[in-house]
Amino acid sequence: MKKKNRKGKREFLFDDLVVLSTNEINSSRTQLKQTLSKKEEEHEQFQRERKELVEFVKKVRGVLMGPRNPEISELVSRLKKAQISRDNAKKLRADYDKKVPPSPEDIIQSLKQRHKPLWTISNRIQEIPSLKEEIDLFESYFEYQAMYQIAIKSDEQQQILLEAYKEIKNTMKAIRKFDLEDIDDNEFSKIQEKYPNKKIGWESVDYASKKISEIDDWCQNWIKEKRTLYKEIQRLEAYLRIRGKEAEKESLKIKSEEIREKAETGGTLSLDDLSALISTGEIGKITENNQEIEKNDKPKRIKKSRKKRSNAKRGKPRSTKKVKKEDGKN
Repeated sequence: MKKKNRKGKREFLFDDLVVLSTNEINSSRTQLKQTLSKKEEEHEQFQRERKELVEFVKKVRGVLMGPRNPEISELVSRLKKAQISRDNAKKLRADYDKKVPPSPEDIIQSLKQRHKPLWTISNRIQEIPSLKEEIDLFESYFEYQAMYQIAIKSDEQQQILLEAYKEIKNTMKAIRKFDLEDIDDNEFSKIQEKYPNKKIGWESVDYASKKISEIDDWCQNWIKEKRTLYKEIQRLEAYLRIRGKEAEKESLKIKSEEIREKAETGGTLSLDDLSALISTGEIGKITENNQEIEKNDKPKRIKKSRKKRSNAKRGKPRSTKKVKKEDGKN
């Protein structure tokens, strides 16, 4: 959701989209998709054009550099050797540079920096390296010596590459002087029939080669632009999904509140209603509210008032013996 800016601070990825409406974001996404589609069509068209140009250049070069007089044949042979030398040197140089990126001059400076503390004794104790530091310096020193040998080989291949380019340029210049001299009439007629609107010769080859380079440059730029457009479309769609989920949650919350009110008033709930209540957690509120309503509606018990009994004083117990007067007997 966040990205780092150049100052190292983190920014919200959708800062510029928060203030826009959903319709505006959808409109921007549609425009980007239309641009992407249009550019893709142009890219396919350029690729078809490039394929035709490459085929044209190969056929015309094949005729212009085909078997003609001995002098041209010798020049063509020299050209092929120079091209092979160029390709081999380019491959070897790339391999050496991959192993050792620094130049020989940079490696020499690093060797001097490591040589000084190894072969001099400082008067200050603080500057004297420890045993571990000295071992590390020796290992690094020998490592840079091996790197220097590889860097020298890379420079040698670079020199071979430059000489090969020079040879190719001079040879092509010599071949061009002959132009259509001693060319095979049958092959020339075939090419002219296939490409009636083009002038067959080195000039047309140069024009086609330049056009191929322009198409390649356009395609390289389009690859970068396409990646940028695609990322922007993904960013817009991601934010629309986030906004859609938030809107859906808000809508579901409103619906669940209505269902809860319906349940609290004694209405009948469907399975969808129960699902909405469970997903939003509103079903627990119904239980709480019902308990509270039951508590408030429960009739209060009237406590019966009990009269306090007075503590009667008990007299003397009556005697069980009867006196004569009571019996009526003398």
